[in-house]
Amino acid sequence: MIRTLDYTLYDYQQQFVRELAISTKQHTHTIGQSPGGTGKTKTFVYIGTQVCNKGGVTLILTERKNVFNQNLDEAKAVGINDKTPKYIPIVPGGFYVAMTQTLERRPAIYEQFNNLANQLDENGKPINFQIIIDECHSGRYSNMLNKLTNGRRLGFTATPDFKQAKHLPLFYNDCV
Repeated sequence: MIRTLDYTLYDYQQQFVRELAISTKQHTHTIGQSPGGTGKTKTFVYIGTQVCNKGGVTLILTERKNVFNQNLDEAKAVGINDKTPKYIPIVPGGFYVAMTQTLERRPAIYEQFNNLANQLDENGKPINFQIIIDECHSGRYSNMLNKLTNGRRLGFTATPDFKQAKHLPLFYNDCV
């Protein structure tokens, strides 16, 4: 199923996407920093949609219910929250939005994300797994990121302060 978006990125957002793509090819785990109000959510939903349309899997992690609902609506994704059963199938082309605390308590789900590297797409390559962390400056993601052992990480924030958020250098190796 091809996913479509009901919006077009602005030129500066398209440039941001290009710079992030270059960074993740070189560094695997990248922070995308952009001021508030510049469309970070639309930008990372666009990226996640592109991954899914190529047969990969996208997971957006969030920690607050209002942000979860915003991302879920924007991505038109499968939600993983406190109402989600202990097991749901993770499928190629799937787009998921998860409350971090809930996913931590669902090993049958997050282990499927980890096992994507053992599955091959129609071209015989491992399935691309993109993890997008909304408001990555928060340290509440650390436990879950330690459990997600596979995938490329893209963290998004307006404030990547490495002095305040000492976990950032542990999980990311570039900032755009």
